[in-house]
Amino acid sequence: MHSGDPLASGDIGMWWQRGIEVFQRSWRTVGALMLVGVFIPSLVLGSTYSLTAEPMTATWDSGTLGISVVTNVVPSLLVGLIVGYLTAVAWSAALWAAVKESIGQRVSIGESFKYGFRRGLPLWGWGVLAYLTISVGLLLCVLPGLYFLVSFSLLAPVATFERENPYVRSFKLVNKSFGGAVGRLLLAWLAVVVFGCVVSFIAGLLIAAFATGMYGAGLAVVTIVVNAIVSLVMLLPAVWLVGVILVTYVWARGRSEPVTASGLAAESDA
Repeated sequence: MHSGDPLASGDIGMWWQRGIEVFQRSWRTVGALMLVGVFIPSLVLGSTYSLTAEPMTATWDSGTLGISVVTNVVPSLLVGLIVGYLTAVAWSAALWAAVKESIGQRVSIGESFKYGFRRGLPLWGWGVLAYLTISVGLLLCVLPGLYFLVSFSLLAPVATFERENPYVRSFKLVNKSFGGAVGRLLLAWLAVVVFGCVVSFIAGLLIAAFATGMYGAGLAVVTIVVNAIVSLVMLLPAVWLVGVILVTYVWARGRSEPVTASGLAAESDA
């Protein structure tokens, strides 16, 4: 991996710079993919569910509890699975587009989604397994869950560009250089969390200001509108995170084998 490669990064400073360069180069394409693949489905499905779901009952009556599970838990699970699949498609499409554009090729939204749908299903399946693993780890003692969260952070680029088991491969890539990977990923997530906290705080103030005295459907509508605005603003760190995960993957993989942007582009077309 040579320093002239558009995705190559050495120290933490160059890694940060490469992530910004990916953002500057591909924010229009990646932003559109995230908007269509993640934001709009999440908004439509989430809003529909929040407006139609009935409050969960606190009673242990078997009949009432069974109805609550059917009318609340099952739809919520289905919404989560659908949004999760579309998110996997958007991530694969975004990573592919970012690599293509890093070597000067222009790709359309349609071409990107075509690739994303081809690689999104495996990523979604392995992502569900990684999510369950992380959840179990968090329930056991929190720290194992955080460890798994870091270890599976490269799941998306592995599933997108390689044909190996992403679950195992991401784990190996991260743990070969665990300290460097943790530092990079922690810095990336910290930036996203801080940005998200600021946006959420402002959103809370807006809801409090506009929804004072509202109840029921009125309050739900105001909340949905504000959350839609928040989600739209959060596209910015989401686009940046795609670039950061990509250059982190190139850095981690490049420590044990030659890897370039042009090489990744060729692998994705194989």
